[in-house]
Amino acid sequence: MGLFNRVRRRAFSADRETARDREGLSILEGLLAKVPFLSGKLVEETIGAGGAAAIPHKLGKTPTGWILFDITGSDSEVTRTGWTDKTITLLNNGAASVTVKVWVF
Repeated sequence: MGLFNRVRRRAFSADRETARDREGLSILEGLLAKVPFLSGKLVEETIGAGGAAAIPHKLGKTPTGWILFDITGSDSEVTRTGWTDKTITLLNNGAASVTVKVWVF
């Protein structure tokens, strides 16, 4: 009987650890879901000089922010003029075409 009780106690302890691990993962998933940056999409587009572009972002919702990751072109200033649940509209205020990579979230 002594061996059986020890094995049963170990199994119970392992079940508690597994439940604690699952609870910890569930809490972590909840916290990560609240970080909008992590659920973003990278989009790339070429925008003509002085022009605007409505770029599809495929988020399925209206974004809450955007970050310009890379820009190729000279004398350029890119600003956001609007966004919807389907696109983000960027304006190139520069005198030359630019290619932008933008993280939309």
